[in-house]
Amino acid sequence: MHVRFRDHLPKIFRFVLIGTITAGFDVGVFYVTMKLTESIFISTTLSFIVAVGVNYFGHSLFTFRSGIGAGNLSRYIVVLVFQYCLSLLLIATFSWMLGNALVGKLISIAIIVALLKNEWVTRRDH
Repeated sequence: MHVRFRDHLPKIFRFVLIGTITAGFDVGVFYVTMKLTESIFISTTLSFIVAVGVNYFGHSLFTFRSGIGAGNLSRYIVVLVFQYCLSLLLIATFSWMLGNALVGKLISIAIIVALLKNEWVTRRDH
């Protein structure tokens, strides 16, 4: 059976909405933590933990409406270590190159989103 793009529009809208909310929390926590600690490591770690929680619960309960469960969580965790390490590397690199950790954070979010393009949005098992 052929699935049309418009059949996925509500799910894509929910995905983008949760992604935007997640990015807001991610950048907000990063900014505040950088002001308080001036530590890229602490700021990236704390903002990443908050963003993962917001993203996981938002997508589980709203985007995919699949609920929260061990199966979903284990699949979700697979990419987290890679994302976290890449995020730290990109923020540190762009902070060093540009002298601004927040700009590095924003660039890292854009690069990670472009690299990972969540294929879960249009998978049929959701």
